Amino acid sequence: MKKHGQWIGLFVLAQVVVFASLYWAHARAKPVPVVEKPKLIQVSPTALIGNEAELLGHRRAPYTLVEFGDYQCPPCAHRNEQVKRLLEEFPAELRFRFRHYPLEMHRYAMHSALISEISRARGQFWKVHDNLYALNTQVTPEQVSKMLNRLNVDEGNLAPGQMVLAKRRVQEDMKLADTIRVDATPTFLLCCPDGRVVKLGDLSQLENFIQ
Repeated sequence: MKKHGQWIGLFVLAQVVVFASLYWAHARAKPVPVVEKPKLIQVSPTALIGNEAELLGHRRAPYTLVEFGDYQCPPCAHRNEQVKRLLEEFPAELRFRFRHYPLEMHRYAMHSALISEISRARGQFWKVHDNLYALNTQVTPEQVSKMLNRLNVDEGNLAPGQMVLAKRRVQEDMKLADTIRVDATPTFLLCCPDGRVVKLGDLSQLENFIQ
């Protein structure tokens, strides 16, 4: 009888261990993020794309991917690599436009946006763009200056009004974002050849539209 009781005790103990393991595994499990479905946005593709000279990719590509991003946003930095892969995968079908939406919660996001716009005037926007995303959470004015020196991009000797122009361009992007109710970064919109503008819940949805 005593031996029988020991077996019962071991069985109960085993059940407790299994239950505890399942409980902690469930407690540690990260919730699966809910991906929004693509939805149509009422905005002019021309207004959203803006100056086509500022696009990355094939100039006559029928699809234009537009991002509203923040250089201090970790998900934006991750998606930047994904955007580059998509441009390589669809070289004739896809082109890319970046627009600024620096969040107030990120102390140096506005500074980074302004630096990138100043670099645009010198034909080095995309080089600085990628390197700002590489810095990402390490972005500070000091780190940005080191990065610019490494890239041989002169941030001094600004032409009169150059900073004013950079601020205006960033503010125009933010105003446009507010108009179409952008509330997070990164936000991706796809301009289709039939005139539709679709807000993507995730970049993986882009392939469903490109023909």
